Amino acid sequence: MLVFISSTTFAQTLTFEQVKNATNPKKELLKHYESYTASDGHTYSVGDKLTVGVPSTDIMCVYLFSELAIALGGPLGVTSIFAGNQMEITDIRLDRHKKRGTTVIMRCNLVGLGGVLVKFESALAAGE
Repeated sequence: MLVFISSTTFAQTLTFEQVKNATNPKKELLKHYESYTASDGHTYSVGDKLTVGVPSTDIMCVYLFSELAIALGGPLGVTSIFAGNQMEITDIRLDRHKKRGTTVIMRCNLVGLGGVLVKFESALAAGE
């Protein structure tokens, strides 16, 4: 029983290196995690707050997607009016695709907009 508990606890944390070095992500990595240690060395956990940065384009973030906009078929990106606002991480998951590769996706709650999906490493690199 102790082996199961300790391996489950260990499996709840994901690192950038694990994602980068996975040769078969669908078999090697889980789909959901409680925390993620990113390429910048910081660990981000469910319940932590992130600040929306400056969009990559003049108007819209390229790597932050509004779930409401996805559902309604509108422009997907989070607009510049949300820059500087905080959002809470509600889920950390992996998009594991054979052709596109593996991407860390954080689902966040942004007041005034609702659910936001963040392609985390790309958003981090772009300053979004």
